[in-house]
Amino acid sequence: MNAVFTSEQYTINSRTVYLNYLTTNHRDLTMVYSNKYISAENFYGINGTFFDGGNGNLTSIAIQGGEQIHDYGSYNRAYENQSTGMDTGTFVVQEDFIGARFLFVKSFTRFPVTVDGNQINQSDVRFAVGGCNMFLDEGDITENRFNTLIANEDFPVPSSRAIRTAILYIGGQYIGGNTILLTVVGSNNDNPGSYSGVTAWELRQIIRAKWPDCSIGINLDGGGSTQIAYKKADGTRRWIAPLEGKNPRKVYNFITVTM
Repeated sequence: MNAVFTSEQYTINSRTVYLNYLTTNHRDLTMVYSNKYISAENFYGINGTFFDGGNGNLTSIAIQGGEQIHDYGSYNRAYENQSTGMDTGTFVVQEDFIGARFLFVKSFTRFPVTVDGNQINQSDVRFAVGGCNMFLDEGDITENRFNTLIANEDFPVPSSRAIRTAILYIGGQYIGGNTILLTVVGSNNDNPGSYSGVTAWELRQIIRAKWPDCSIGINLDGGGSTQIAYKKADGTRRWIAPLEGKNPRKVYNFITVTM
């Protein structure tokens, strides 16, 4: 399907933030390698997972069609922890139904991984991206409990406010708009002059309030990496990269969609 772009104001804890997101279908997600700013590319989509800004090596899973898109894209945190890697939240779309599932989120280090008694191999994967689990399937939990869970995934400074990026499966049919590529920023200007945004907990609150049926989602790379590109009604390409005018950051992987 052609993705649909939405931009709206949202009030969280008496503050106004901006939700900019693409609604798409899970089968239309594509992971691509890049070493550019989003303004220098020609696709539509959002930034993907974490990476080493010095050399572009990925620090979380980034798989397309059963293959890593760049070095270390088959492991979560293996580049940082060479020998072991780390179990972190990973959003996975399978090539076909396996055990009645076509996608899932689970915290793990690398494939194969067992889900509901079924072994999922990397070759079974259409698309996968690692980040930090939002633990949406935990339902109503406390902020302290959530922060403990993401601390176990070595998520950086969960209590600080920052620009955020996330990928969510919001439920619904196998076809149609069932996946959200979300960015949350403090300003829609290209250069707001700060990393203002939301905490990881506030991001979870927004997701649960706006998409109450969502139980699958992960937090992706944020801050200066948060970038989204979309097609305007007149057919022109537009992007929102809040820190591009102040501190532009090349991003080494993107999640792309059709528009």
